[in-house]
Amino acid sequence: MISDAFHRLNLVERAGTGIKRMRVAMSKKNLPEPIIQADSFFSIKLQRQAVSTNVLERSIRVLQERGVVKRIGPDKGGSWEVTSQ
Repeated sequence: MISDAFHRLNLVERAGTGIKRMRVAMSKKNLPEPIIQADSFFSIKLQRQAVSTNVLERSIRVLQERGVVKRIGPDKGGSWEVTSQ
């Protein structure tokens, strides 16, 4: 199968190993568990947590100060870029 070939080339992990790790990581951060559906397609829905504008602005400012992100372009219409560290 294609997935087996990708696994042997170290391009993907074994099938099914990521879901358990994702659930454990989200649980450790006290995030809502993902909603996983498998019909004719496979989907994972992540639930958002409400974050105030003040918390978001403070988080971005800290990331800028640490050099993790930088602003590209103007305030309106610009974007954020993750720097390589």
